[in-house]
Amino acid sequence: MKVEWTETENEKLRLGLVVYGLPYSQVADRMFRDTRGKAAVKAQARRLGLRSTVPSGPTHRWTREHQAKPPRLYVPPPPYAGSLRLTLADLEAHQCRYPDEDSDGPNHSFCGQPSHPDRPYCEHHCKIAYTEWPKQ
Repeated sequence: MKVEWTETENEKLRLGLVVYGLPYSQVADRMFRDTRGKAAVKAQARRLGLRSTVPSGPTHRWTREHQAKPPRLYVPPPPYAGSLRLTLADLEAHQCRYPDEDSDGPNHSFCGQPSHPDRPYCEHHCKIAYTEWPKQ
């Protein structure tokens, strides 16, 4: 059963969508209460060439997963005093190859602690080298 829209109702619809910028569901709830539903409001708006400025649908519902999370801050590991300060020529296959921070120039020194299995660094330096960056 098709119920005709009055000019007053069309003005209410224009007011709700264009002036106030309400979505279709809120126009139906606030301006028409029990007389018109969201589908009727949307259909009449389409017939009049009006559009809601607010997209409808679940894409604009905020949930806890969608809330912005604070960025994870990099926390440097505690100082490591276990470096053996070996040169590259002195390192063997199972020793950590992480360079010492204070070594520069031609005489670089490396950690030299036993390396983590399948990694070139010891457990301490693996935690530094293989950090997981936050996804953005």
